[in-house]
Amino acid sequence: MSTSDFETIEECLNLAEAGDATAQARLGWRYLYARDVDPNVAAAFNLFEKSATQGDPNGEFGLGYSYLYAKGTEQDVDRALVCLNNAAQKGNTGAQFRLGDIYRTGLENSDTSTPLIEKDEGKAIRWIRMSAEQGDANAQWTLGFMYSKGEIVEKDGAETLNWWRRGAENDDVDCQFSLGAAYSTGEFDAKDEVKSVKWYLMAAKQGHAPAQLRLGIIYANHRSVLHDESEALKWLTEAADGSGEFAADHIPDILSKSRRLEDHLLSKIKAAKEGNPDAQYQLGFNYVFGEGISADKLEGEKWWRLAAEQGHKGAQNALKNLRAR
Repeated sequence: MSTSDFETIEECLNLAEAGDATAQARLGWRYLYARDVDPNVAAAFNLFEKSATQGDPNGEFGLGYSYLYAKGTEQDVDRALVCLNNAAQKGNTGAQFRLGDIYRTGLENSDTSTPLIEKDEGKAIRWIRMSAEQGDANAQWTLGFMYSKGEIVEKDGAETLNWWRRGAENDDVDCQFSLGAAYSTGEFDAKDEVKSVKWYLMAAKQGHAPAQLRLGIIYANHRSVLHDESEALKWLTEAADGSGEFAADHIPDILSKSRRLEDHLLSKIKAAKEGNPDAQYQLGFNYVFGEGISADKLEGEKWWRLAAEQGHKGAQNALKNLRAR
């Protein structure tokens, strides 16, 4: 049960006051992260403690988290690990991920840098994988990241994409953005602009400013088959409104450059159709390599042939090289 299962926050409060362990835990997280209530870490700790006393795994997770990061109480790593382990053993995916991530990175005293929890690769991968397999988005993103870097596990691009895709399909914005970036750059041999835009768009619609910026740049790029100036302006503006000094500062430049390059391509097409061999030769490259226009080798070869027939040496050599492939 979540607070969304209650008709109102007041109902959740009433149930928590009446001793409902589930409501106490959920309300504790609300106080901790100021969701529909004013932030109150002391109240959160108190609610987690009451819920955990009744054996609620989400309450035990919250209590362990509070002890671990000194939220509403003094830091107590030993108690934190007991609570987190209890919750994780009961199947709480948040506690499983938190345990795994602690063992993955270790934990130090923020003042003295003294190790409080040592790294443990075996425990790290065990808990993170267990959480990811049960659908925890934080664990799915982290496991994908670990595969992308070869951290603890062997580097594996297919596994990276698999875990990020699973998280993205569950509407996790970080997984959606990471998947979009992977398809955009071609990392893991997965270059696919259409898929990149698909995942960037899903993240952008959730207000993810970096995704909005990337999406705007793709639409502004005259070389993209998805070039769309109105969509570019829309998403660059959204990014600027969300966090976007970069987006705000570069909207005019990005769109201006796009227009200039598009105008240059249109001029080149016009000159080629009028019989200019240099323009025909250059346009051939545009078509063969998809520069600023959808790739079409047959169309590119046509323009090179027209230029070659007029004695253009570059076009003649390009045709020879093309046929030799």
